[in-house]
Amino acid sequence: MKKLYNITLLILIALILSACSTKLTIKSIHPSQIDEKIHTVFVDRFTNDKINQTDEIKAKLSSAFLENKKLFKLKTNSFNTDATIKGEILESSLNYFIYYEQSINNLRCLTYEVDKKTKKRTCIEYVKRYIPCEKRDYKVKTKIEVLKNSSNELLFSKIYTKTKFEDVCYRDYGYPYYNSFHRNENSINSSLARQIASDFLDDISVHYKYFTLEVIEKVNSLKLSKTQEDSFDMAIDLIDDGYFNEAKNKLEEINKALNSKSWEILYNLALLQEKFENLKNAQNYYLKAKELTKNSKDLKQIQISLNRVNTNLSERIKAISQLP
Repeated sequence: MKKLYNITLLILIALILSACSTKLTIKSIHPSQIDEKIHTVFVDRFTNDKINQTDEIKAKLSSAFLENKKLFKLKTNSFNTDATIKGEILESSLNYFIYYEQSINNLRCLTYEVDKKTKKRTCIEYVKRYIPCEKRDYKVKTKIEVLKNSSNELLFSKIYTKTKFEDVCYRDYGYPYYNSFHRNENSINSSLARQIASDFLDDISVHYKYFTLEVIEKVNSLKLSKTQEDSFDMAIDLIDDGYFNEAKNKLEEINKALNSKSWEILYNLALLQEKFENLKNAQNYYLKAKELTKNSKDLKQIQISLNRVNTNLSERIKAISQLP
């Protein structure tokens, strides 16, 4: 039993330590899935639209900015525009079924057992009640197309699907058998349409993607002096507190003192360069870090980051060319 307790404790400690590791959130600019530059657009009324999908698309497009540039200009008709956006609500549904959950009321006794000597009553069966519950499955499926106005060429087509699941029990009040307002079908499916509009905007516009990356918190490849260890720990704390430039300066000092021989420090410097969106510098740091380690696990970690930077670098070039 003691051995099991110790194993459980070690697992809990490991989970706590992993949850508290220093992380860095970076962003990278990515291009539209449409190769052609589109700025002026007309959004035609979607077919079967009872969930405000058309209006949600318009709202997202009209409020889309990046690098202080307005990405789209909406027109009231297709005349003299780059593209027309059309769509159809293929499905806006709610499927549900009612079931009953058994509950025991410990305050109400149904059957007692009486002790013959003491005459004391003990409850052996409590009152049971069955609580009405409802499982609900909301679903919206929308087909969206982007057509080039000058040639009627189909530039983009995709079917988007969003769902939401609810499981509700009516413990404190009765089940509303005689109306359906409690299910909020129109409201919830309209919110799913809003999510579809966000996904569509990301697909057809230049946008940012966000990555959460783990910072290396210990140098194992080299023996650091006590002063260097303290400086490294301070750099990690600075990253954790959001002082990224100060952390970069601290790591650069240690890196210079070590003649760029620690792959861990080079790796963290690469992460910070990604944070500052200096992808070329990040690429160089990752390549130097890769040269310094032979450990397969460390190499895999570096290669994953290097692949990410290489992809983001090529995506950035394409994305900037698409900005209005």
